[in-house]
Amino acid sequence: MSTTTETKEFSVRDCLQFVERYRADGYIPPAKAKGWIAALKALSLGDEDQDVREMDFKALVVRSITKGTTPETATAYGQRSERCRMTFVAYKKDPRAFKPMEKRSSPKRNGNGEVKALKPDSQLSVFNNGGEQTLEVTFGPTRVRVVVIGKVELNRDHVEFVSRWLEDVAERALKAAQG
Repeated sequence: MSTTTETKEFSVRDCLQFVERYRADGYIPPAKAKGWIAALKALSLGDEDQDVREMDFKALVVRSITKGTTPETATAYGQRSERCRMTFVAYKKDPRAFKPMEKRSSPKRNGNGEVKALKPDSQLSVFNNGGEQTLEVTFGPTRVRVVVIGKVELNRDHVEFVSRWLEDVAERALKAAQG
């Protein structure tokens, strides 16, 4: 069980103040901060003194649904609250290691509004090794592999999303390497 001082340092109130402070300083994108704050306030049920580390977001999502919140909204609140908690706890453990979050860019689209395909020099492979699914993209000498954890049947949308993400990561890595 946490001590009173420790609980206070990890209270919902402290977490909300952390998000607001770092949003104002530009470390957390405003839209993400707004979503995290709304979600955490909704699931904390007005008790901002409780220890955020001990909150059972799964149970709180179910409770929220039984109280009339749509499953989609409640699930989004649970996911946002969990991400908020993870970021806050990581910050509290080592504030000097905290880095600003990058804004996600939307996928590049062609003139028809369609998402651009992989570059001609890249290759995407999908493997299914007895329940473990792996996506692998090769960009010239660079190879990136993603292992899918859990029981998710990959569909075209999943593969396109991961391939765009991998391409973006590979491009940033190449730019960083070039200096």
